[in-house]
Amino acid sequence: WIRRTLWLLQFKLKVFKSEQTAPPNVPNVRLPSEIVNYEFDTKNLVCLVLSSVVGVWYLLKKHWIANNLFGLAFALNGVELLHLNNVSTGCILLGGLFVYDVFWVFGTNVMVTVAKSFEAPIKRK
Repeated sequence: WIRRTLWLLQFKLKVFKSEQTAPPNVPNVRLPSEIVNYEFDTKNLVCLVLSSVVGVWYLLKKHWIANNLFGLAFALNGVELLHLNNVSTGCILLGGLFVYDVFWVFGTNVMVTVAKSFEAPIKRK
């Protein structure tokens, strides 16, 4: 909790400092009207409440089911955002990810360090 509190304090200080030191001639940025005028309906509020419950559950209990729900949500969101127009683009992407994964797993000591220091429900002691 101390580490989280210190991080939050540091974050707030950086945000307020950047607001005070911003140059005076920064152009006024306007948000698109569909973002500003977004209306919530019942299903948005139900999803917000359910995701908040799962988030608090994971923060308090570190339960593996909550962890898997987060993983599933992130995976579905990633697949939904990724639109490929042909198969060759997907093959190039998967080939690049394979080389990237092989490099970080076998070429460096990063994965061992992360596995030893990462706090997760699946980790064995």
